[in-house]
Amino acid sequence: MNIDDKYGLLVKVDPMNNDPKWSKTKIDTAYSLTQEEFNRIKEMVTSISTTDMINGMIGWGHDGTTWRLSFGDFQNRVSYQMWTIDYKTKERGLKQYLETCEYIMALGRLNFKKLK
Repeated sequence: MNIDDKYGLLVKVDPMNNDPKWSKTKIDTAYSLTQEEFNRIKEMVTSISTTDMINGMIGWGHDGTTWRLSFGDFQNRVSYQMWTIDYKTKERGLKQYLETCEYIMALGRLNFKKLK
């Protein structure tokens, strides 16, 4: 989101099936970014290979987390959704995607380990 040259980031995590054991992963927050941080995220998101994302769509289950990364505004948006990005990350070609998500979480001081 960009309002008057101020950049913000929305992070929302919904635990699967409202299962109490996943309730610790619930997050609904927003935080401000510097222009440099925003530009870094933009660079990271736009450099993610769509081919890698398609090839990374292996696996599915009820024991992981679905990650969705959306970037842009109403008419100019890219959105990726992946199941358990830390499962066979290298083999699935999801290293860039994982690094982007980790960077976004680090900016908001969110605990990646808590979300796995």
